[in-house]
Amino acid sequence: SNYKKYFITHVKPKVIITSNDNHLGFYKIKNIFPKIKIIAIQGFWKFDVDHDIIFFRNKLNKSKLKCDYFFCYNKYIASKYKKFINCENFIDIGSFESNTFPIKKKIKKGSITFISQFKINNDLDHWHDKYTMGDHILEEKNFLQELNKSILNGKKIKILAKTKKKEEYSYYKNIFGNNFQLIPRSVRSSSVKKKIFNHLDQSEIIITLDSTLGYEALARGKKVIFFSIRKNLNKSSQSAMRFCWPQTKPQKGLNWTTSYKQTEINRLFKIRDLSKKKWNRFLEKEFKGTLSYDPDNLKFLKVLSNLKVNI
Repeated sequence: SNYKKYFITHVKPKVIITSNDNHLGFYKIKNIFPKIKIIAIQGFWKFDVDHDIIFFRNKLNKSKLKCDYFFCYNKYIASKYKKFINCENFIDIGSFESNTFPIKKKIKKGSITFISQFKINNDLDHWHDKYTMGDHILEEKNFLQELNKSILNGKKIKILAKTKKKEEYSYYKNIFGNNFQLIPRSVRSSSVKKKIFNHLDQSEIIITLDSTLGYEALARGKKVIFFSIRKNLNKSSQSAMRFCWPQTKPQKGLNWTTSYKQTEINRLFKIRDLSKKKWNRFLEKEFKGTLSYDPDNLKFLKVLSNLKVNI
């Protein structure tokens, strides 16, 4: 905190921005430098778990946590931030990162992508409440094995990997044999991010459990299937990880489910046959207010322009 105070005093910035909205100390800057505009950008999709500051929203002192603008995914998550952050301007923009990259319209027919959420952790490491990482990932492998049997049937699946580690490759090798292609995304350069979104745009079907990339792809108009299957938790923790949290939706819908029975997998894959027009109509009806896409982050740029910030 002393370093930040010293740095800001000497730099004299007009605006301070973060995309690490999980950093509690950031929201205390306004109390020390009231004339500086403080802007936060939501960095990833939220769930109600204890490795995120939003989990502690009812215990934090709102009078001490402030910002001028908060660019967030949607109005539902804004309602949670408002409980502990004093901010007059919550602006829905969806994913700032996704907004940066134009949507590619050309689709590779038959391409299926699974978004990996692989983590190199000890199974006994803490995840949330009394649950370990082993608890968190328990259902995922069973689901992938059912997916391999019911839908893929020897067809190759593309896996958008989390790392370049051999452990992740071996994990999927044991499930899919040679019928997969691993696409690493561990390097977070702008060029790699662009390739990731281009790959998602070109995929016919995208599969995820609860990854931020899955929600980003859905907001880009992609056919994304969500398997909200982390069921080996108590009811409170299941609710904290539910599809579209904090919004409340039924357990099953056209492109989401809480089961990985083969009948459910087959049901969800029927979205492949929907025309683009029908799919867009569904997105507009089902996810209005949930998903946003602001090309080139024009809302953000407008705020900076109004603040007379040169960019």
